Amino acid sequence: MGDTVDIREQMIPSLMKEEKQIMVVSSLKEKQCGRHRGMTMELETAGEGARRYSIFVRQHADLLEDFSVGVVLVRDEDMPIILARYNGVHGLHANFGTNTKFEGCHIHKYSDQAATLGLKSEHFADETGEYTTLEEALRLVFQEWKVINYAQHFPTLDQLSLFPDGR
Repeated sequence: MGDTVDIREQMIPSLMKEEKQIMVVSSLKEKQCGRHRGMTMELETAGEGARRYSIFVRQHADLLEDFSVGVVLVRDEDMPIILARYNGVHGLHANFGTNTKFEGCHIHKYSDQAATLGLKSEHFADETGEYTTLEEALRLVFQEWKVINYAQHFPTLDQLSLFPDGR
């Protein structure tokens, strides 16, 4: 299980289309340092040549708009590769070598250019209006990355609520 392949940007759409299943969900944990809480999910694809992925979720305990949901390709003999990060509002983001700067929600995706420049492979980001909350970002990740059994683990994620506190 788990290929040791060199990732190229052109492979991302096909990796996104692979149906994935959540196998394990860690319990929500407060990080020892700082004010963040987080969890991790382990995922697998089915069939011959199956791949392993993980999804990490991090959120600031006080600033709920400061969050990140990341999709990681897990490889047996090589370092894992972050393929995408769906971030909330955490301050100014500037794409290296460009005049692109923004402060809103944004999506980082793997790029060959960033990897070649020695930056985090998912450094470059685009601002998005597709989500504003952690729950909306998580739902989008599950949909875009074809996580087919997320409702078994997060049964209330697709339920809309007028008032988040349930009153």
